[in-house]
Amino acid sequence: MRVQERQDAIDNGLLPDPKNPTTLNEAISFRGTCVAKCPEFEIAERDYQNLLESFEKDQDGNVDPEKCVKAYRRSAAGVEQPLPSDVRTPDALISTLNYLIEETLTNNNLEQCHAFVRDRTRSIRQDFTLQNLRDITAVEAHERIARFHIICLHEMCEVAQFSMQQELEQLNKVLLSLTEFYDDLREEGIESENEAEFRAYYLLSHIRDQDIARQAQTLPIHIFRHPYMTQALELHALSQRNNEIMETSSRRNKPENIEASQNYYSKLFKMIADDQTSFLMACMMECHFSDIRKGALKAMNIAYMAKASCVPAEHVRRVLAYDSLKHLLEELVLYGIPINMSLGEPTICFGVKHYRTKASVFREPLSNPAQTRSMTLVEPKKGGRSLREIINAEDTQVTLNSNTHMMSFKAPTNAPPVNAWMNAAAPTFRKNDESQQFAEQKQKQLELESIRSRAAAAEAQLDRERKKVEAAMEKKRKEEAEKEALKLQEQQRILKEQQEQERKRLEIEQIKAEIAKREEQARIKQEQERIKRENEEKLKQEQLAERLRKKREAAEAARLEQLHREKIEELQDRIHRQRITRAKALIKRKLTPCLDRVRQRIQKRNEKALERRRMWHFNLCLGIRNPYSSLNISMLRPLHSTPEGIRERVSKCMQYEKYALDNVKQPLQDQQAAIWQTENFSLNIYPRIRDKMFQRAKTQDNQDKLEWQLFVSVPDEKLDSSTWFSRKFGFDDEFHSRRERYQDFNITTRMITPSSDLPSKWVDEAGAIIFSLPESKESKTPQEIAAYWSENKQRLDKLTADLQRYYPGKQIPILFTYFPDTSNTESTLEKSQEILTGCM
Repeated sequence: MRVQERQDAIDNGLLPDPKNPTTLNEAISFRGTCVAKCPEFEIAERDYQNLLESFEKDQDGNVDPEKCVKAYRRSAAGVEQPLPSDVRTPDALISTLNYLIEETLTNNNLEQCHAFVRDRTRSIRQDFTLQNLRDITAVEAHERIARFHIICLHEMCEVAQFSMQQELEQLNKVLLSLTEFYDDLREEGIESENEAEFRAYYLLSHIRDQDIARQAQTLPIHIFRHPYMTQALELHALSQRNNEIMETSSRRNKPENIEASQNYYSKLFKMIADDQTSFLMACMMECHFSDIRKGALKAMNIAYMAKASCVPAEHVRRVLAYDSLKHLLEELVLYGIPINMSLGEPTICFGVKHYRTKASVFREPLSNPAQTRSMTLVEPKKGGRSLREIINAEDTQVTLNSNTHMMSFKAPTNAPPVNAWMNAAAPTFRKNDESQQFAEQKQKQLELESIRSRAAAAEAQLDRERKKVEAAMEKKRKEEAEKEALKLQEQQRILKEQQEQERKRLEIEQIKAEIAKREEQARIKQEQERIKRENEEKLKQEQLAERLRKKREAAEAARLEQLHREKIEELQDRIHRQRITRAKALIKRKLTPCLDRVRQRIQKRNEKALERRRMWHFNLCLGIRNPYSSLNISMLRPLHSTPEGIRERVSKCMQYEKYALDNVKQPLQDQQAAIWQTENFSLNIYPRIRDKMFQRAKTQDNQDKLEWQLFVSVPDEKLDSSTWFSRKFGFDDEFHSRRERYQDFNITTRMITPSSDLPSKWVDEAGAIIFSLPESKESKTPQEIAAYWSENKQRLDKLTADLQRYYPGKQIPILFTYFPDTSNTESTLEKSQEILTGCM
């Protein structure tokens, strides 16, 4: 992916083409990218992705190519190998490392630039690895990088964002690479000047690993006996412990205990404070201070007796090289060691036993306390030198004594003494010679007088001591006599105790024999129960096997039965299909004439309705347009169909309705159930239409039985009013109708909706209509009221249009049912009158 991006940049002119440089400047520019601190493509890429650090920008916040340093890229799956032109040469790598140490690290605070320098040094090591460079140049660069990591362990240990684990991981990788470089160079006959120093650092970084110490013995003799290695091996030996807790599930990754360990912690801290220990070696040991001090406090807790006086905390602070008394007291509280403040100064109560287990009280934490900077033991060894001088090993002189194999480090003159924490220097004063002689004579006289007074005091002291000795001897004789008496009493008591113990031993042996006998009986009983359980288990397994066998047999029988049943069902299905086929053929043969007759009847009825409609229109047009006829439209149209007749009939209907409302009585509470009871209204309809039906039968041509239908028109079958009609008239759920058969004719009551299609037969048989005005909510706006009456008017218009389509001029009585709105009954009747006037 990066190859394609680089090629695109070359094609667009952002980078020069290394194969075909068009100008000398481009060729020089490309050659410069090979030795620069950062490739040009990476600069453009990170600038575009906003991944530049503040150290790589100028004062205006823009990218500065002179300050950009190649970043570390982690190797991962799917990531392409870097281009050869992006890998820096050894000279470029050394130049980049010099820039990081002498410019970035020197001109900025370590806390601010640590992450940047750490990442860029990883990139330098990565480029050395990609080129497989293992020469003196690589060794020099890796040594300086290792010193940088060692310094960070001391300088950055108290920074919140600093990760001690990650820093130690990178340091161990650098030191491991250095050991491999030294081995490879030795095979080529090349010796490195600083090999012993960094092998010592590698030994101190694995201070609890015994294999590292054994591996050091295989080094060449001049490396093994070098003062660096000698001192590192001695520090390694003094750091071992034999009181570490054993490794358990809750204490994983604990170092192993060392048998016959010295636990000589005071000598260890004195050796670190000695001038022979360098600053970097002290920084390496500072990482282990928390663990060493924990082992020392644990050893003190066992060594000091609880009955003795408490140990002053200041003494322990100086022995274990704590910076402050507060630091020591905090770790004592962490480990659960009690502190006594009754003497005016803090004292430590070592050797306190647990009241029940009688073990020494020492609480083992899950992890050691965090590392802190040692300002009294490690920091003075820096001697005012800068980080650049320490990393580059400048201004440090090592003096080696060939006879004693000891070394000393000459620090700058302004450095404070490193062992100031252990010894306090007495102040000195310069005086003139005369005063000095007089003081010396005076001092001698005072010394003579003090000698005489001490001699007299010594004689008096001898007399007192002689008397004390005599009194002590007399007291001792009395005490011995008392001791003899007490000894005799003690012997008698011991004899009694032995007799009592012997008696108890015999009782215990009897009890043990009884217990052994009972245990044997219990064992025999358990064995019998075990045999019984095994027999029961075996019987259960046999029963289970028998049940499984029966179950398999039953399953096999059921499977066979299922197959038999399926065969029977398949045979029955085949027979059933054959019967259906024969029945369809029979029905087709038998019912085809009947269907033809029904279709002919329906066609004849439709033709009759069409002829009736044509005659009605013909008579109407004849009376209007015939110039030879003296009849007009008012003479042809009956009185009840004129507007005056419609208004008269509607007003009479409203008067009858008001009269009925005035005389109606409210039903009682116990009569509410009768409203929903089903009734047979055909019993009331039959006597009223019988005569008309007889007259109709005389005029009818065919001999079919007459039909009379009552339509109940509702807007929707799901309304409460529709449900009441269905229950009151006894309609069925499928066709919403009910038929009553009589000898002369049949009466059918049917519910219709605006979506129902009225066939011509139904229109011919229609005798009356019940038009239901549906219920509505009580509070309505004027717009909702207008919409309500408009919808019902459209429904009534459609119903009358369907009737007029098949039977124009047919007169059918219509009964309107309604629910009063929020106004009153009179207003509802007036609105109904408007609808009726517009439809009749």
